[in-house]
Amino acid sequence: MNRPRRSPAPTTATNQRSIINVPNTLCAIRLVGACAMVPIAWIDQPRLFLILFLVTALTDWIDGKLAIWLNQRTEFGARFDSIADAAMYGALLFGLGWLKGDVIWPAWPWIAAALLSYAATMATGAIKFRQWPSYHS
Repeated sequence: MNRPRRSPAPTTATNQRSIINVPNTLCAIRLVGACAMVPIAWIDQPRLFLILFLVTALTDWIDGKLAIWLNQRTEFGARFDSIADAAMYGALLFGLGWLKGDVIWPAWPWIAAALLSYAATMATGAIKFRQWPSYHS
């Protein structure tokens, strides 16, 4: 009895091997930009801080769109994007606290609640799945 030959499984975006692609490059730019935001806030340059944040936020928006459009989605890219996002928002929180602490300070209970909620979610995912969660498909 001859069985029909199966064609090889189509290559899906999630099993691509190359991690060097346009979306991951944008994530790397965002990570470097987030690292640069901290000293820029430290030397009291609010306008430059804002510009750099807007650039990093734009890379956050664009990289996901390009990953889908260019079919360059990878598991590494999803995790790298989460790391770059966390760095960007951490730098934003530090910069706002440093540059505009008098405005931010009254909202500290709400900020602390958001940070604790995020930490609890990450810890729960790490415990349950034995790896840090990534919120990208």
